[in-house]
Parts: sequence; structure tokens; C-alpha cells
Amino acid sequence: MNLSNNKSKKTLQEFKVNDSITLKLEGNSTIIYVDGKEFKHCKYLLLKIPIDEIEKFDSIESIDEAAEKLDKSMERKRDKVEVPPSAEFWGHCSNLQIWSENNYDTRLLHSNLSFPLLKKLTEAGDLMAKKVFKDEIAKRFSSEHSTVMKYLAVRGYLSYLNEEELKTLFETYKENPEKLLEAAPQYITLIISSFTTKAPFQYIEEVVETIPAEKKAKFLGEIGESIAKVKLKPVNFETQVQVQKSKDSNIDLAIKIFELAAKNSNCPDKVYELLPHLYGTKNRWDKAITIYEKAIEYNGIKPLYITGILLAAFYTGRQDIINKYLERSIKNPEVLEDPYSISNVIYALNRKETKEASETALKLTKNYWVNVKYPKITSKTLNTGVPRIAAQNVEKKRMIASLWVNMTDTFMVADIINETLEEIVNEILNKLDDMHPTIYENIAWYFLKKEKIDESIYYLKEAKNKSHPGFMTIRESKYFKPLKDNPEFLKLFN
Repeated sequence: MNLSNNKSKKTLQEFKVNDSITLKLEGNSTIIYVDGKEFKHCKYLLLKIPIDEIEKFDSIESIDEAAEKLDKSMERKRDKVEVPPSAEFWGHCSNLQIWSENNYDTRLLHSNLSFPLLKKLTEAGDLMAKKVFKDEIAKRFSSEHSTVMKYLAVRGYLSYLNEEELKTLFETYKENPEKLLEAAPQYITLIISSFTTKAPFQYIEEVVETIPAEKKAKFLGEIGESIAKVKLKPVNFETQVQVQKSKDSNIDLAIKIFELAAKNSNCPDKVYELLPHLYGTKNRWDKAITIYEKAIEYNGIKPLYITGILLAAFYTGRQDIINKYLERSIKNPEVLEDPYSISNVIYALNRKETKEASETALKLTKNYWVNVKYPKITSKTLNTGVPRIAAQNVEKKRMIASLWVNMTDTFMVADIINETLEEIVNEILNKLDDMHPTIYENIAWYFLKKEKIDESIYYLKEAKNKSHPGFMTIRESKYFKPLKDNPEFLKLFN
């Protein structure tokens, strides 16, 4: 509301609700004043229920519930009714008079008006408002009305409760686990995260004991995700995952909650996706391996688990873990069809640098590339009441930056060039801007293998210009031995 314009409008009518609240009709607008200062512009009468619809609202406990029971058609009908400004003004006066006479019971006004107004009255020193403000917050948050709960949580009203008051509020949920499960865990989290004198994790453990076993893992997963407040963002051409924290992230507590969730056999994949990366922020990839192994034990081999456990094993140098899961991975079609998991499988095979591993990597690379170039076509039939029609789904494999690198690396390790590599390189040269800098090293090897020295040197220069992370190791690489005395090659490392 523009205050300067408002001051120029004449007060047509005025009503004093109590010593703190006054309403004025200024022009066509009803304005609420608190302690003599403008508070809010009332835009419309909150509720106008048609007489023939009253029976629908017999069981409501608050205006918020009544407002939600008004379907869209009723709202449209109401919007079309012309209410004279004077009549609307007295409607507001009546609503606020009743609200005041009932000790500011927030059920009698919509929460988006009652709580801001009650907060303003508290700040203005209104004795009744100061007395009931916290009680109203606790009472309405415990009401099982999710919209009101969300409003109070998101707008920061829970922060007005001290730890003891939050603890009492939380205890009401402990006594009724079904009610706890119905409420959105992220809102309960706001209570939990406010505890300071007693570890919040202890409260969570106590609550979980009251929840049916089959629901524990999902509940803990949602609580942990809300406490962590992180996003996993692929970075460095999707070769790494960065954990993006928010200002309210509590990684240590989230880890404990996720660990508790992971003890359950029906633990959701979201936990297995987030927890290892949270461990990674603490450089505890050994713990990540343990979690992935538990996931595989409970749920079997999945691309998500293999991608993660191999990555953690690379970071920690756990060749035993790599060997343990490589054999199972190369026999799993689901793993071999996922670009992230097959990329890590091929990388692990190439690092072995054995003939058997190299042959396997070549086979996997060729099979995946064939599916990229010639997508599988599966037919479905549709019965439309007319002659049956064939519907085709094209399953095209996705390529990611690390997979381009690892697939071409396969041929470097095997020291061969064939038709598959020729096709892959041709594709890469058409989209170099989308590639990881390491790819330039592999392209340089390709041209060197074809005895095209100038082209090889050119792509090595590009690798340096693009900040290839391991560029300096190329000088001693066995793959570039033919260039060891080449002045242009040596100049790159000076």
C-alpha cells in the first residue's frame, strides 16, 4: 500500500475494536491500524458462505479449514458479488470485534492475517496479545492442519518459542506417532533443530521407537534430508558431484539421522544417494563404501550404488572393493546401460592395465557405442478399436563427459584403433566444447597413433590451454613416448 497516497484519502468511517486496534474506511479501502499506526490493507471479506452450503462446514475448527473447503466454483461465484465498501468495512469490523472478544483466537481469522496481526499487537505491548501469542503458535502447529503448520514454519513463527516450549510441542507428536507421520517431517525438523541443551538426535531416536518398523526408514530419510538442506550438483563436466550447502545445513546431524535410516532394510534410495556424499564432505569415503555395501546387501546391484562405491574406492585406493564389484557389474545389464555406472566400470577396467580387463573394456565400449549410434527399437501394440497399430519406443543411450574420456581411454590402454574408435573420435571432434579437458590428451594419442605428429601436438597444446588437470604427467606417459625428443612436445612442459 502506498502510504503517501493513503494519507490524501479522507476517512469516511472509523471503528475502534479495542485500545490497540482501529479500523478506518479510507476511500474504498478498509485499513487496520495498530496502536495508531497503519498495519494492513484488508483486501476482501474473508468468508461469505452461501446459506445452502452451510451444512458442508459443520465439522470445521478454523477459518483456514473453511476457506479450503470452498471449492473454486464457489470462490468464483463469490468474487462476482459486488460488496459495497461500507458493507465490507463493517464486515471486517465484525470479524475483528469477535476475534478480540475471544482473546485473539487465531482460528477465527485466516492465519495469514491472524498471526501477523497478533505478532504486531505483541510488539505494540498489547497485554492479551503478549499472553496468548506463543500459545496460539503452539496450539495451531499441533492442529494437524498442514497448511497452517507450513505457514507457521516457513514464516518463522516457531522461532518465537524457546527450547522448553519447543520440547513440549515435540512431545505431543511423540505421544501420537500416526499424527507425527501425517505431519510433514520438514516442519517437525524446525522444532528438532532448535534444541540446544539436549542433543536433538536423542529426541529423534525416542520418536522413531514409537513409529511402525515399516515406516521408520522413510520418515528418517525425510527428516535427514530436511536437516541436511543440501543439493547435489554435477560439476566438472559431470565427472564429480558437489554438495551445495545452505546457510541452515546441519551435516553432522543429518549424517546421524541417515545412519539410523540405513539400519532398516527398506531404506529409501535417497538416503543411499545423499549419505555417502555427506561423508565425502568430511573426507570419510571409507564410511561411504560401508553404506553402499549395505545398500547392495539389501537391494542388490543398482547403477546408483555401483557408480558411488567405485568412485569412493577410487578416492581411497581400495582396489579390493573395485575387484569385488567389477565382476558383478559387468554381468548386470542395468549397470551397463547407465552412463554414470558404466563410465566408472570402464575406468576401473582400464586402470587394471591387463589384457583380460582391456578386452572386457573394449567389448563394453563397443556395445554401449552401438546402442548410442543405433538405438534399440521396441514395439508395443495399441488396441484402438481399429486395426492394431505398432508404437515404437526408441531407447537412446546418453553420453556424458567422463564416458567420452573413459571410452577413448580404453583404446589407448589396448593400443589399438578400429572402426568404433574412428566413429567415436569423429563425434567428439564435432562437439569439443562440451568435453572434459582430458579428452584432448586422448585425441592427441589418436593422431599420434596415426602418425600425424602436428595434429597430435596441436591437441596437446589444447589440453594445456583447457587446463587438463593431469597435464604435466603426459611428459612421462608411455602413450607419448614417440614424442619424448620432439622439441615442440618438450616445449609444452617448460
